[in-house]
Formats: sequence, structure tokens, C-alpha cells
Amino acid sequence: MLALVINPLAVVRHLTDYLKPGGTLLVNFVDDAGGENLAESARERAATLDYLNATLTPVVPLTTDGPAAVDAQYVKPRR
Repeated sequence: MLALVINPLAVVRHLTDYLKPGGTLLVNFVDDAGGENLAESARERAATLDYLNATLTPVVPLTTDGPAAVDAQYVKPRR
């Protein structure tokens, strides 16, 4: 639930640094600034999703649960 943290990009960077090769990360990120999620989180939403897509391999492509939610599954490449 990245929408509930002030700094989702920093959280995702930390998680991907410690994720083992072949490890899986499940992501849910609602885009509803001022509603369900924090305005600070909403400002970093695009950068956070871009970082995930550049750093990890999507296993389950981004899907939407309504117009504003993102659910995805990523795996850290084995290098």
C-alpha cells in the first residue's frame, strides 16, 4: 500500500535493494490524493512506478482496479 507512506520512492528503493534475486514484490498504489492516500505519496507516484518498471521485471502487468488503483507484481532479475 504505497499510497499510505509519505515517501514511496524511498521505500521502493529500499525494498528493491534488499530484495533477493528472484524475489517478488507485490504493489498496490491508489491515486487519490487527499482521499485514501497522502498528497506526498501522490506527488511521487509516477516516479515510483517508473523506478519499479526500470529496476524490476513485471510478472503481472500493471492492472487497474477502478480508474485510480494500480496493482502489480514484480520480480528482481537474477544476475
